[in-house]
Amino acid sequence: MKKLKLFFIFILILISLSLSFSFAQSDLDKIKEDYFKNHRYDEFVSYLKNLEKKEPIRKIEISYYIALSRYQQLKYLEETQNWDLYFKYGNDYKEELVKEAKKTIDLTSYKDKIHLYALSLLWRFYKDQQSPQEIETKKSLIEACSLYSKETDELTPIKEIADIFISYEDKLGAEKLYKLYTERLIVIEKDLTKLRLFASNALKENNLDLAIQIYDAYIERIIKEYPKEKLLNELISIAKSFSFKTSGKYNLEYAEKVFNKIESLYGNDIFDEETLYLRAYNLEKSLNYKEALKQYLIFLERFPESKYIQEITFKTAVISAYSLADLEKAFDYFKRLIKKEEITPYLISSLYQLGLISQWQNNYEEAKNYYNTLLEKAGNDFEELKNLAKIRLSEIENKSPIEYNLKTFLDLSFSKETFFQRGTLSLSSSDFKTSKGKSIEVSASVVVPESGCYSIDLNYLWSGELGISSSSLNQNVFSTSYKSSGTKLINLIVLTPTGILDKSYLMIDVE
Repeated sequence: MKKLKLFFIFILILISLSLSFSFAQSDLDKIKEDYFKNHRYDEFVSYLKNLEKKEPIRKIEISYYIALSRYQQLKYLEETQNWDLYFKYGNDYKEELVKEAKKTIDLTSYKDKIHLYALSLLWRFYKDQQSPQEIETKKSLIEACSLYSKETDELTPIKEIADIFISYEDKLGAEKLYKLYTERLIVIEKDLTKLRLFASNALKENNLDLAIQIYDAYIERIIKEYPKEKLLNELISIAKSFSFKTSGKYNLEYAEKVFNKIESLYGNDIFDEETLYLRAYNLEKSLNYKEALKQYLIFLERFPESKYIQEITFKTAVISAYSLADLEKAFDYFKRLIKKEEITPYLISSLYQLGLISQWQNNYEEAKNYYNTLLEKAGNDFEELKNLAKIRLSEIENKSPIEYNLKTFLDLSFSKETFFQRGTLSLSSSDFKTSKGKSIEVSASVVVPESGCYSIDLNYLWSGELGISSSSLNQNVFSTSYKSSGTKLINLIVLTPTGILDKSYLMIDVE
């Protein structure tokens, strides 16, 4: 009986200590905020060391907060460029940081949240210092997170550490931790509504990697559990959440993945006008031109009276010309637009494109006719296209070739032969849809397979509707703006010292 009584007393002491530790950690979290807010790091360390003398049982968490304080102090000295203090005390702070973090790690196990946080802190420090110990520490951190995820339903530490990996642009590490988080979340969360909430919250936080992982799991479950109509509405809602938007983050590839899932379940006819337009627009902006063309053609057939019909007709012509080298079809669609009585950006742009292709084909009289019609119909508007038409007319009058960058792009686009080396060119814009006068940034990313990295020995031949910019060779990024509305076509060829790497083009919509 006496032994049983002692056992219960021992259990109560352990529970008390556990609660004390939990509340103490929370208290120190609150206390540290005031010290950190005012950059009183030394004072906080002194407070912690005095606290340890009074309450030695809290030495684990105290060691962690000392390490955290020194980490924040070093970051602050670097940010404020206070190099006098940094070089005077920096080594001492670093040694103390490592010592206290390791003390916390050694006195705890993967089952303790503070163990994960201490490992994460140590990894960040080694990462900042470009220390070779960063690799091994990261490995230990991910292993600890993996073991921790199997033992508990409290998943916040895993998500927070994954977010830290993202802040360090360590996408691979983040994906591993988000996967741990998601796999465990699916097991413990049986309520589909709550699982959907986790996914939408991640999306609101612009955490696309995590949102996609949770939505994948969520979709897999609702396909099995939701009735047909409810499932359709939910899938369309998710696809739209990841679709192109003028503000906030989006993932066009994932949006198409969900749209493709909808099509496989219900067929393409299930999409209404707005949804089909959005799907095609996503594909176009992700530079998946062949699939975009497929959807645009379906749209033209199903919704011939749509408000989007001129835009889609023009883009169908552009893709037919510059992606498929099908000039006959391109001419057909451009000519549909120039027959309209109303003067629109798409009519003016089509006249320019018809003139340009005719000029490339050496049909100079036809080209002059299109350019002159453009100048006549444009009136006081469409300044950029009028200037381009005048340049083209001057080339014809002077019997000069089309400007080199542009002609090279046309030659490559309209040829059936392949001139390219093996490489990858991707174009992007800070805004695919913008307004007149607003500045945007257009950039090119190039991967050269031989080295697997971005090459610096490249020439960039920009052409087309560059707006106010006058881009030059060896410039992979430029800023521009437009004075008139419509869809602007930006072209690029990338050259290496040994030849042509790749070509691409981008359509910017100006409202």
